[in-house]
Formats: sequence, structure tokens, C-alpha cells
Amino acid sequence: EWHRYVDDTFVLVNSITCIDNILSILNNFHPSIKFTYKIEDATIYRKPTYTGLLTNYHSYVPMQYKNGGIITMVNRALIICSTYTSLAAEFNEIRRIGLLNGYT
Repeated sequence: EWHRYVDDTFVLVNSITCIDNILSILNNFHPSIKFTYKIEDATIYRKPTYTGLLTNYHSYVPMQYKNGGIITMVNRALIICSTYTSLAAEFNEIRRIGLLNGYT
């Protein structure tokens, strides 16, 4: 899949192994046009004002609401994180946030 915006091009490929082949084809079109590539890594963004507060586990709130916050963070990590390393780091962060809010 190929998308272009001004002087940037966004290309989706099926396999990382074919990137070098595609890059050599693109760089052979014209001597003054050279393409480079960058493999993106997606992680969870948190605002600088994020405090990590959830509904405390010991508060008088139905259990479905307490579980919902954790489940939402896990689902968001599974959807957004693009590497196992960033996913593991996010799971550690979720664990840390849970412990700070009384979850065991």
C-alpha cells in the first residue's frame, strides 16, 4: 500500500525482508531522488500531567468498574504496541499502576 504527502511517502509492506528490494527499485528511478526508510515503533502515549490514578481497589465501587480500568489499559496495550519489547514495558507499567492503586 502506498500513500504520499508532499515529500513524504508511507508504504506498508508484508514483510521486512522485502524493504531493501523496494528501496533499491525506488532509488533507481532518478539519480537526484533518493529514498530512505524508517521502521516505526508504536507505544502508549501519556500526557505529562498523567498521575496514574485509578479507582482504588479498596474503595466501595462495584468490581466491574475496578476491573474495567485495568482491562481497558491491557486492551489498549495489545492494540497499540507494535513490538514485544514495548508491550512488555507497557504491561510492567500497568502492573506498577495497579500496585499503586491497591490492586494485588
